[in-house]
Amino acid sequence: MSEKHSHGACIRSWDASYYDTSVQKWFYGQLKLATNELIFVVNNAEDLNHKPRNYSLDFADISCINKAMSSMIFPALTARTKNNQVHWFASFQDRNNTFVVISHFFEASLLTNGPGSLSSNKGLSSQRTALGTALLKSVQDSDVTLREAASSLSQQTKQLATMACTMQDMQEDLVVAERITNGLNSWMGRWKMPKSDRPGELIFLNDNDIPDVVDVEVLFTKLLSSRVGTQTCGVCQVECNGITILDMKQKVIHHFKWSEVSRVRAVSPWEIMVTQYLIGQPDLSYNIVSIHMPIILSKVAKFAGTKLEYIEPSSSITCVGKFYPTSSLQFQEQKVISDAEIDELSATLNNIKATALAVKSEQESQLEDIDELTSSVVKANDRIRTMNKTMGKLL
Repeated sequence: MSEKHSHGACIRSWDASYYDTSVQKWFYGQLKLATNELIFVVNNAEDLNHKPRNYSLDFADISCINKAMSSMIFPALTARTKNNQVHWFASFQDRNNTFVVISHFFEASLLTNGPGSLSSNKGLSSQRTALGTALLKSVQDSDVTLREAASSLSQQTKQLATMACTMQDMQEDLVVAERITNGLNSWMGRWKMPKSDRPGELIFLNDNDIPDVVDVEVLFTKLLSSRVGTQTCGVCQVECNGITILDMKQKVIHHFKWSEVSRVRAVSPWEIMVTQYLIGQPDLSYNIVSIHMPIILSKVAKFAGTKLEYIEPSSSITCVGKFYPTSSLQFQEQKVISDAEIDELSATLNNIKATALAVKSEQESQLEDIDELTSSVVKANDRIRTMNKTMGKLL
């Protein structure tokens, strides 16, 4: 476990102990879960020669996290690194709940490139500013998206040309079909098919007919006043009718209608609490934790409206970096954005401008082709409608 400074955001913290193999001793403190690492902060730092002793373990360096027993008696957690080192954590109030939460965020980090890319680009990131890096990423993503749109637009131009040729062939085929239909009508017009044998009408679906539902894997807990609930893996389903909590077998644990929901509190970017006030009974509340919480919050904000509340974090629970004491942090004055980043932003924006002008020109050309194609389709529809009426009479 390293003792270097970091900038991860704290998600959860637990009272625990950590076994330092270098001194062969257990240290008591707090185990903190950040977005991309585990951090252990030792209590009573003043007893350690006045030197804060904080340990960190990046998710990118961890190969697995398991439950274990220390001294064959006490429940513990172990984190095995890729170089086959084992780190022991014990003295948890609820080892199982802690394991479930840590595993949820650790497994999610394995499915993304975030931790890996951060660890592989430490040298480059140290030369950049936070704001400059964010702006560059946003602009570069926009540039890539616009280039993909331009490529797609170019393909659409070829498709429109092919469609115009196809419509011309259809117009010629319709001339032949009209002649055949008129010929059939001249000697079969008095024959009719019974109504019972005629095909039924087609049913067309609109966008409004498709339900607006989002399903996200979460950890949920039913909040009880008498005891601490158990974290359980499940699925949170948010739709226009309400919030549904299901287990991993898709069995409904509880369904909140929006009319029944009294309050939804966003505790952090990863955690919300859904509460229903009850008369004469304890309030019914569920705590929901997920690394994909922003997806849930966007839907809750859409359907819940003013019932959604955001809790302002206080300084006592805000976790930045390694949770080192303020006296040990060295702040360096730096530019908000560097000159090199400004040059790179300018070059990328010029590329975006050139691509946007090319897209505009291509779009205007496509609009003319679409107008001609639309006119041809309308004429073909009229001719087909007329032939369908004639064939309907014959059938």
